[in-house]
Amino acid sequence: MDQGLYLDPLSAYKTRVHLGYESLPSLVSIYQTTSADQPQPVQKKWTLGPTTSPQTVFELLCLQDSSTMFPFTNIWAPEDGPDKVYACCAFQCLRFSNFLSFPNTETIQTLILLVNFLRNQADAGASWSLLGLAIRLAQTIGIHCSSDPEGLSDKNERDETLVHKHIWRSLMWQDTLISLCYARPLGITILEDIAITAPAGLNEKRFDSFLDSCHNLFMVANKIGQALHGAKIAKERLPLLNILDFKNLINQIETRSLPHIQDVTKCQNKADYFQHFFFRMFSDSIMLCLCRPAILSGHHEYDQELNNLHMSRCRSVLRTYLELLSLNCPIRRSWIFIHVALSCALCLGVSADVRELKSDKVVLKQFLVALAESMICHNIPPYANALRLLGDIIDKHKMLGEYARELEMQKNEVAHATEAET
Repeated sequence: MDQGLYLDPLSAYKTRVHLGYESLPSLVSIYQTTSADQPQPVQKKWTLGPTTSPQTVFELLCLQDSSTMFPFTNIWAPEDGPDKVYACCAFQCLRFSNFLSFPNTETIQTLILLVNFLRNQADAGASWSLLGLAIRLAQTIGIHCSSDPEGLSDKNERDETLVHKHIWRSLMWQDTLISLCYARPLGITILEDIAITAPAGLNEKRFDSFLDSCHNLFMVANKIGQALHGAKIAKERLPLLNILDFKNLINQIETRSLPHIQDVTKCQNKADYFQHFFFRMFSDSIMLCLCRPAILSGHHEYDQELNNLHMSRCRSVLRTYLELLSLNCPIRRSWIFIHVALSCALCLGVSADVRELKSDKVVLKQFLVALAESMICHNIPPYANALRLLGDIIDKHKMLGEYARELEMQKNEVAHATEAET
């Protein structure tokens, strides 16, 4: 950005406008000239009105101006990449619209995109806070209590209600995931019970759709978040019986999912693979969030079975994430999945060091190499630090393995020398 900016809608000759204190006046002058050259029914004085190209408005916002004559001053640092520039411009547009006092559907959708951007930049704390603001603004305009769109006869009203429904579901899902994985209080509490309908006949098999299975998992995750936060506030541990009840609910949802979601060999196309790995990763993440606080407490009530469940889900997460990397799937860059995958890798790394599990060491090595080659952690310090720590653990494994082999060789040499003397 500090080298200049191309302004496509302004000139057919790709006029290049360099950033500096004269950038904005130059841009206005160019815009006036090109507008005057175009045939118009009535030539009017040029104004930056609603008909101006959105791309032009966005590029106006991108012009960093060092003078005090214009409001677009020093919004970002010169070394910031385009992604941060775009985020800053989006915030500027929100500010201009006075979104806190006059929220609407568009401003809430913009906030949701910014929440995703911040989270995928590993700034989960800011993302969680901004998500709370988006939830409050959505409640202000009644998005959380929209009527059923199927019961509306007016097409425009039905379409608007459907958009509101999707926005609220998106807010609910994101709030549940980030609050559960980041150990924060929920902003949206689901009060309705989780209903899993039993098959009508003994031999009948009923499968839930992909969206229904995901929705049921989100509802369970929300209930788990409520229970864990309630126990934390009361300074108590979540009882083992409650943990097992949630575990059984997750297992029921998994067994009710479609065949290709349960078994990767039944996937027939790319969409099936995406649904399988997404659901697998999502399900494992919720189970890990359920088990981890109990295991970290070190209480005797939580037996070895729970620890084994936790470790098996960690291995499943790493295998699934490796598949997502090989498929070049967009969700591989999702903060929630990177966060969980790195956490599982570090957990398995420590465990493999203590228990000498060779199979885990092989998977960890594959995970480290694949994630480093993907460049996903590049320029995101929290990811890069976790990856570096994982590399240190793997290097330690290698050094310990070499040391163990040296000791074994020394023992064999001593044994051979003793046999020779006798």
